[in-house]
Amino acid sequence: MLSGMRIKSPFARSRRKRVWRRSFWGVLALLLVWPWLVRRQPPLPAGTALRIGPVPVQGPVRFLRDQTLHGVPGAPRRVEQEIFDEMLARIAAAHEFVYLNFFLWNDWQGAEPERHRALATELAEALMARKRAVPDLVVVVQTDPINACYGQDDPEFFERLRAAGISVIWTDLDALPDSNRWYADPARFWGGLLGRWPWGR
Repeated sequence: MLSGMRIKSPFARSRRKRVWRRSFWGVLALLLVWPWLVRRQPPLPAGTALRIGPVPVQGPVRFLRDQTLHGVPGAPRRVEQEIFDEMLARIAAAHEFVYLNFFLWNDWQGAEPERHRALATELAEALMARKRAVPDLVVVVQTDPINACYGQDDPEFFERLRAAGISVIWTDLDALPDSNRWYADPARFWGGLLGRWPWGR
């Protein structure tokens, strides 16, 4: 009677569960490390990895400082920005070429706006004013895509700079190696993969 029957052993079921469990965790671990295994960082673009030796200084050297001073509690803080003032003075004196490279250049504020000097707008206005005064002046502005929320929001003054004949260049981050591969490789790999579908964007 029992010779033709197959008895399922609880040990066999337990072994299959262990195999499936290990396979699941193995595949999951492989998916997690896959971006670091297959993705290669691009090299630095030609002309960006330069090593320059000491450059002799001609003329007097001045130390410019920016400082924020806090007095007694409740008193307004005092801000002294010698670096920015010198930069504006040099823009106002330019006759041939101006090149600016700013990483953070926007007028955003948090949920509780602060009262402070509007440096972003002031800098843009200075460039446009000098371009109007010297039409042949070549002005090139380079900045990071973070100032446009990586393509989501372009600050208004950048459009005005372009309308004034000033070249606005957004740094091409895809041409550069990532600064932190711990999160950049998975973000770029899975983001690019999921971004092919509308629901993944």
